Amino acid sequence: MNLHKNQKGQAIVEMALFGSFILIIFATLLSYIQRMNEQQYVQMETFRNALYLGNTYTYSNGKKGTGASVQFTNMQTRKLIDLSGGFRKGSNQTISSSANVYWAQPKVGETGKSLVAYKVNEDKLTREYKYFFDDYDEDEDQAKKYFMVQSDTDEQMTDTDNIMKSTAGTEFSETSQKKETTSGITNINKSNIKETVHTYIPYTIREKSDEDNDEDADTDTIVKSGIVWDLTQNGYRDSDGQYKYKATAASQDIEREREWSTDL
Repeated sequence: MNLHKNQKGQAIVEMALFGSFILIIFATLLSYIQRMNEQQYVQMETFRNALYLGNTYTYSNGKKGTGASVQFTNMQTRKLIDLSGGFRKGSNQTISSSANVYWAQPKVGETGKSLVAYKVNEDKLTREYKYFFDDYDEDEDQAKKYFMVQSDTDEQMTDTDNIMKSTAGTEFSETSQKKETTSGITNINKSNIKETVHTYIPYTIREKSDEDNDEDADTDTIVKSGIVWDLTQNGYRDSDGQYKYKATAASQDIEREREWSTDL
């Protein structure tokens, strides 16, 4: 009799252990699948944006034509599944992608212009190459002589201000409530989350070396550096219930609620 009870107790312990292990694997798998799906979507979105901008951009001098060379960077903050977190809290992750597109159909007698463009969550910024130079020559596209990097990874550059980065701040609170009556039990989960995303994008202009225009050559010298974008965005939910971030969005609590009942 005691042996039978011990076997039951062992079975319960094994179920609890293996059940928890299976849930952990399942949660990890869901997070991995979502992360891969989001990464693929951002990569495709980046290329489409770069291609569209290269074809339709109107220059500051009033000229419009298909001939822009676009260096497009896309940074998106996604809320991933986190089964170990609170109700609807999720886990933030920044997914980034870049694309370089040259729409090789400039107008007759003109050369394609050079642009750098950014999309950070729901905000966009476009800069013509001349924006980064005080003495830019329109007739001689200086993008042929210089190139720009958003995050300088040279071993000699140890200053963290030269690194592109995105950080998210989160304020989260959660309440659980249970109402019991003679007819049943009602459970209510509520959560409030307020989020801000700060994105910092520096740039470094390097002069191309004479060694076959090798952008990785040690002889490439830095001619200028600064900040392209220092952006703070607030979190909100759109009409489809998706978490998004925008600079013009008001700072607000995102409220989520779930209610379920059990009849007795």
